[in-house]
Amino acid sequence: MSRGRRLNTDPDFLTGADALIAIQKEAPKLSLTFRGEAIIPLEILTEAFRVKSRTFLRYAEAGLLEIYAARIGNLKFVTQKSFDEFIERNFLLVGKERVKSCEGNNQ
Repeated sequence: MSRGRRLNTDPDFLTGADALIAIQKEAPKLSLTFRGEAIIPLEILTEAFRVKSRTFLRYAEAGLLEIYAARIGNLKFVTQKSFDEFIERNFLLVGKERVKSCEGNNQ
């Protein structure tokens, strides 16, 4: 074993990494857009975060995320811009970078 940084070998981490790789391999190579914004199918988000689509629909009902749903059928998607804004507003950055950003806000 090398003396370098130890890789995170936690089973949950490895399972999550494997799932993300599998999703990326299955994702179409074609880039879909809506009004010039890349779109993310809702099923990709539910698989990546391991939650039911109801969870994201609750976020949409609360005004935290914009989800577009087909009038007929079960197709739903989120724009990349909406997803980015959702992440920025509702998640905290942890670790070293968080300390730096908090220090800049106190001045």
